[in-house]
Amino acid sequence: MICLVCTTLFLVLFSRLLYVLFQVHYNDTPLTPSLALSSQPVRLLTVAGSGGHTAELLQLLTAATTAPSSKIPSVNYSPRHYIVADTDTMSQNKIEQFEKDRCL
Repeated sequence: MICLVCTTLFLVLFSRLLYVLFQVHYNDTPLTPSLALSSQPVRLLTVAGSGGHTAELLQLLTAATTAPSSKIPSVNYSPRHYIVADTDTMSQNKIEQFEKDRCL
């Protein structure tokens, strides 16, 4: 049963990859960072499990939400949603502190 689920998931992801590559290759318009050029906010969903990678997640969020260099347009990631494992209170506390610090 697990093998069937893994195979199905692989086929779905592989099909999506082929679709995206086909669209990029055969599309006449160049790829532009349309989200980065848009003034519209972009919702962000992050998942923090109990694997101990919350520090890396928060580093990525800090880099994504701080003012970039003038060469890279900024993106307004708002609102940010978090999924945290119910057994991972340390990650929850770190994320809450991160959001509190960002609001100051």
